Amino acid sequence: MFRKNPSKTSVFVPKSSGLGWTLNPRHPLGWIILGALFILAVYKIFIN
Repeated sequence: MFRKNPSKTSVFVPKSSGLGWTLNPRHPLGWIILGALFILAVYKIFIN
């Protein structure tokens, strides 16, 4: 599910298989983005 490559310093890295990009969990900003998306999803489910 997550790609862990400590040599990559970017927030988004290419997927190892297929097309697209994924969050780099080794980058602190990646966790902030993931948390913000989770909070937004919970907000949309319970508030709206």
